Amino acid sequence: MRIKCAVCLFSMTVVMMLSGCGAGNNPEPAQPVVVNRAYEKVDPSPAVVADFYDLRLKIDTENDRLTEKVSMDIQNNTDSSVDTVYLRFNPMGYFDYLCEANPEAADANKEKKAEITGIKLEGEDKELTAEYLLDDTSVKINLADGAMEPGEKRTLVVDAWTDIPDVEDRFGMLRRDEGKLYALALCFPYVDCSSEGMWQIDPPRYLGGGGENRNPDLRNYHVEIDVPEQYEVA
Repeated sequence: MRIKCAVCLFSMTVVMMLSGCGAGNNPEPAQPVVVNRAYEKVDPSPAVVADFYDLRLKIDTENDRLTEKVSMDIQNNTDSSVDTVYLRFNPMGYFDYLCEANPEAADANKEKKAEITGIKLEGEDKELTAEYLLDDTSVKINLADGAMEPGEKRTLVVDAWTDIPDVEDRFGMLRRDEGKLYALALCFPYVDCSSEGMWQIDPPRYLGGGGENRNPDLRNYHVEIDVPEQYEVA
């Protein structure tokens, strides 16, 4: 069963709750990119913004896995060329943290993983190169020949998947008598916060940083979720 919803002026955090029978804030003041002392600083980049996200999602309820294809319209609002974009994909660093921070959950989650399987500009076949930072939660994308000129907009397409942690949290699988309930928050790739010519790429909160996107601007979303027939999306 596929469920579609057009979400306008929605905050940067998308939360979806799925159950089955039987079964956004003000950013920190601009810094030279990384403000956590444990991580190396990178060069500042001009401000960019993603003003539309198209999310095509599929839940594998047998294996507790979320597959994602996320297209994001990114615009260069500066007066110089932009050839680098930073994305955030928090699940890639989450499972190691979860097993260390919550020993009771370690056995159920020690084999769980997340991965970005492809990053392209829409309409192009060439895979873009990516560098993974901050325990793999921040992804530095080199746009190569697809650099955006001032005022230009490009669409970045990211393919990814993540296992869903077996833990009762805002990103996790909650077991109930009626079946499973999936809480899906902060598990989608998105453009990191850029303001005043700086990329604000703090580590996520669970790694000791300020971590989640604090951009106060609202965005437009189109979301399609493929779930088994007996599941509901709320």
